[in-house]
Amino acid sequence: MRYALWSLLVLLLGTTPLRAQQRAELSITANWSDEPLPRVLAELERDYGIPFSYLDATVAGKVVNCQLVEAGWDELAHCLFTLHGVQARRTAGGAVNLVPDPYHRFCLRVTDLQGEALPFVTLSDPAGGWVTYSDGDGFYAGHVRADSLRVEFLGYAPVSVGPAGPECQEVKLQPAGIELAQVTVRDYLSPGVSTTVDGRQVVIQPASTPPLPGFTEGELYRWISLLPGVSNRGESAGDLSIRGGARDQNLILWDGIPVYAPGHYFGMISHFEPGLVEEVRLQRGHATAGYGGRLSGVVEMETDAAPAPGLVGGAAANLLYGSAYLKTPLAAGRSDLQLAARRSLHGWLGGPTYQSYREQVFQRQADDTRLRGFRRPVTNEETAGFGEFNGRYLQRINPATTLTASAYRQHNDYRYAEEGGYAVTYLTDALESRNHGLGLSLHHRRPSTGSEWRWELTRSRFTNAGHYRFREFRVGSEDSLSTHIAETSLRGEYATDLAGGRLTVGTQAQHLDNGYRISRSNRLLAISREDERTARTTILSPYAEYRRSLGRSAEVRLGLRVPYYGPTGRGYAEPRLSGYYRLGPNWQARVAYGTNHQYVAEVAELNAYRISTRATLWTLADDQRVPLSTGRESSLGLTGRHHGWSFDVEAYHKRAEGLPSINQLPTVAGPLIQRLASRSSGLDLLLERRWYHYAAWGRYSLSRTDWRLDRKGSAFFSANNDQRHQLQLMLSRSLDRWDLAAGWQYRTGQRYTALSLIQEQDGKRRLAAADINAARLPDYHRLDLTLRYRCFAPARQSGLRATLELSLLNVYGRENLLERGYRAREGASDGADGVVLEAADRVGLGFTPNFGARIVWD
Repeated sequence: MRYALWSLLVLLLGTTPLRAQQRAELSITANWSDEPLPRVLAELERDYGIPFSYLDATVAGKVVNCQLVEAGWDELAHCLFTLHGVQARRTAGGAVNLVPDPYHRFCLRVTDLQGEALPFVTLSDPAGGWVTYSDGDGFYAGHVRADSLRVEFLGYAPVSVGPAGPECQEVKLQPAGIELAQVTVRDYLSPGVSTTVDGRQVVIQPASTPPLPGFTEGELYRWISLLPGVSNRGESAGDLSIRGGARDQNLILWDGIPVYAPGHYFGMISHFEPGLVEEVRLQRGHATAGYGGRLSGVVEMETDAAPAPGLVGGAAANLLYGSAYLKTPLAAGRSDLQLAARRSLHGWLGGPTYQSYREQVFQRQADDTRLRGFRRPVTNEETAGFGEFNGRYLQRINPATTLTASAYRQHNDYRYAEEGGYAVTYLTDALESRNHGLGLSLHHRRPSTGSEWRWELTRSRFTNAGHYRFREFRVGSEDSLSTHIAETSLRGEYATDLAGGRLTVGTQAQHLDNGYRISRSNRLLAISREDERTARTTILSPYAEYRRSLGRSAEVRLGLRVPYYGPTGRGYAEPRLSGYYRLGPNWQARVAYGTNHQYVAEVAELNAYRISTRATLWTLADDQRVPLSTGRESSLGLTGRHHGWSFDVEAYHKRAEGLPSINQLPTVAGPLIQRLASRSSGLDLLLERRWYHYAAWGRYSLSRTDWRLDRKGSAFFSANNDQRHQLQLMLSRSLDRWDLAAGWQYRTGQRYTALSLIQEQDGKRRLAAADINAARLPDYHRLDLTLRYRCFAPARQSGLRATLELSLLNVYGRENLLERGYRAREGASDGADGVVLEAADRVGLGFTPNFGARIVWD
């Protein structure tokens, strides 16, 4: 209304509004002390002819304290509007429109009651969805889309603060008594890595994490592998082992859509652009009742829970790949569209980073040496490429109802070939994989009743095909494998407050379609095995969970999931139990137990006699040819803080039965797919400390994982992924625009089965094997560094920003052996046939430099 009146006066009286050029030439001298903003605006309108349009609520209660001497428009606007959370926008008619600024300015320094700075304090939006941290001196300055911030530090009572005025404010926190203590380890490892109150979930926010030692960009899976109880097998980013489990025992979700691919470039590079991921949630074992179908853990990657407030985007490139993302609002505060893409950079295949990754993956030393020993020239061909495209659309139908549609599309293609100059000497290896997913979610909240419901519909499909051929005169082998798995899922869930607690009930219906074909042959060893299978099934899984606090110091969570599996015609009860108890203001104990069943499996190789490109094989359990896997896990943990040190320790015991494995040992009789039983136990310890601009933490895991063949009289033996000792040390430092992260890791060597070739008296050759996985490779260790430079002031939180990163992986060039296999070849031998068996080791990444740059605007 006010703007309409001003427009009418302009037309009737011929008043000339302030134009852009006149605004630039504006010169104002004034001294306002505790002057109400509406009165100042009236003075400017009267004396300078500047028309303002605003609602009374926008400027009500705002007091101006400014001393201006021949000030221009920018200085005037900063004093009158920016410092008071108001945006000044010039309209087409020349008037200045005043609206509340959705981003509020905060400037604060957090101390204890004695004025000592508290480092890396957690700052969050009370409404949820946003978390950041102060620096090592407790200082934070920036613009935030929230009208208040919640300030939290372990051992102190949390407080809420409002936007800053012209001066920064000092926030003093009071020590929390036992009644207020909530041992919420916000900074579990570093800024951007936190845990829930009960310690059951770890939350990673990629936008807030420091540099990752040895890597540029936000390698999401690499961050997960730093957590206690989690490791990367064979240096792969996506081959995550959680408490002795295999990769397929982890449920990987992106906005609720299942993900089957291990990552890009044989799992060496994490998939999903981190700019589109708001947070990653990890549950290690015995997940909540809403999740099922896996034995080890749940990894959830989630996009923003709210529409983007404005145009946000970014682009990045390093010596391996390039990526970009864009978040654009479609209707302010109601809907947005978010897109991201990533692909390999073929022009840099000759660079040092790709060559180091190539050597780790292809490992052609034995074959290259053999083929290149011929007089005639060797020809070779190598192609490698990957790409992904991800998107999400969010629509707030009303303040209580949100509709989300998400999708991803990923591909990986590799081929390697050599020819030795003769028709009987050649080597080829190829792999193609595709992973597509689509999801639709409808979520409704009723704040008045405390209830909410959610519907989710998802569809994902993964295909994989690999082919390997090798021939050298009389020695030759050929392996071929193709597989696909498609999953359609519909989930409905309802949650409400009940009897002082929170009750959640729901059901999930899944339809699975799977098929595979595998064939393997070796001329020398007279091995020829084939297997082919297709299957479809439906799983119906009702579940319920009840969570309740027991006073101020304890909480218990009871859950039950009862999946009905079509192929067996049975239902399986899966009880879940967890809880915690506060032992004091800074200490908390927790306990958990859970049972799970797994219906899809990525079949593990019991022991490989070659090293090459290998396609993963997914299959459905029928409890006959392919076993139905069952797992049980219990754990007991303690979390606390003492004299500035943070502690977290947890002991666990895990049993699993019916694990499928491909029998690659010629000395083990039986079908191609064997059944295994597994037992794992361990202790995970985390120690963390921060001071000034430094943050340091150490993680140690003591564990043991054994397998046993499902046959009479079989004894337990060490599993492929058994690693008794793992140690990781990390130190990071932030100073002005520089961030440095250093990490050193150690673990015991990989298990393998030693083979030998015996020439019998009748001239026949026979393989002899030692005890399965009784031998161990040398211990693994390496040092990694990453240096990041921020091309903007540390306090700047919006606008155009850029960072440069230099990473050095395996600084001292340690030759770490990842696997040992065996291959027969022509060569000098005491035997008449001139055939020998040689060890073929797969070596880890050597010294690997990388350089990356990222630009972000918001």
